[in-house]
Amino acid sequence: MNNSETIGLLAYIEQAWPGRGKYDLDARASVWQDLLCDIDVAEALAATKRLAREGHAFPPAIADILGAVTYNRDGGLPSWPEVKALIEGSRTFGFPDNVHPIVRAVSQQVGGPTSLAADSWNADSRVKAAYFGLAERYKREGALSSSTALTTGDSNIQFGQIGQR
Repeated sequence: MNNSETIGLLAYIEQAWPGRGKYDLDARASVWQDLLCDIDVAEALAATKRLAREGHAFPPAIADILGAVTYNRDGGLPSWPEVKALIEGSRTFGFPDNVHPIVRAVSQQVGGPTSLAADSWNADSRVKAAYFGLAERYKREGALSSSTALTTGDSNIQFGQIGQR
């Protein structure tokens, strides 16, 4: 993003979240441009719109926009902290109906939440390794077709449409 695109993005944020603080636009644009220089303005705007539509009460910080851009680039994959929280929560509540298939695949690959509770010493590293391995495979194979099957041990997980959540 160049300076005028960054100022445009900041103006859009001000309109989407009106009255959320006054700041020196030029100073802020300089910092934002420095940290978002590798992001295309269309990607940054799409990420900002998604954050607004999701109902975020406060304007996005640079980290929020970078996270949303990464999410969009990854085809809607949940982040590692989201996967970890969902798997930990599934011990008590199960998975929500709309959980991303990669969450179920990771859980199955590591033996499910009960197995993780029994091996809490190594659980975090096992889940993290499974997630990043499956996420890379999902990104690599998911880009080739709209439907990608992932084999996790003896089970076959169907990802379905890329970007669905």
